[in-house]
Amino acid sequence: MKFLKNFLKKTEGVAATEFGLIAPLFIVLMVGTYDTGMYISQKNKLENLSRAAAEYVMLGGLPENVETDLIDVVQSSDFGLNNVSVVKSRLVCTCSDGISAECGDSEICGEDDYLRTYVEIELTHEFTPISPVFFSTNGSTTTRASARMRVN
Repeated sequence: MKFLKNFLKKTEGVAATEFGLIAPLFIVLMVGTYDTGMYISQKNKLENLSRAAAEYVMLGGLPENVETDLIDVVQSSDFGLNNVSVVKSRLVCTCSDGISAECGDSEICGEDDYLRTYVEIELTHEFTPISPVFFSTNGSTTTRASARMRVN
């Protein structure tokens, strides 16, 4: 009984014990914060890249050349997105009332209307966090970004 009283009165290892209890929780929070920050950063980069690809087509590039002309350049640079893939890169035409039309068929819209041409770009990127606990169980998650800009 005397041993138990002496043991409960001693305070030499309290700080080390508290640190040992709190440190794992603190490390989990720090890794989660880092992963979330990296996810948001890469998502923003992907959105900016999709807008840049749409602007590239808007300024005269061909939609079918987006992957070779723009994405390959980004992946070979220090942009931070290594495995971007183009899901969709196409021209879409509509009338003012939203009716889809074949690009070049301007008569479908009527007399007082004209055909509007848009470029649609959709990109994906595989994000792999440090700790897969925060995002998915298989170790990575797919990030998507898309842009739609009016060409004319």
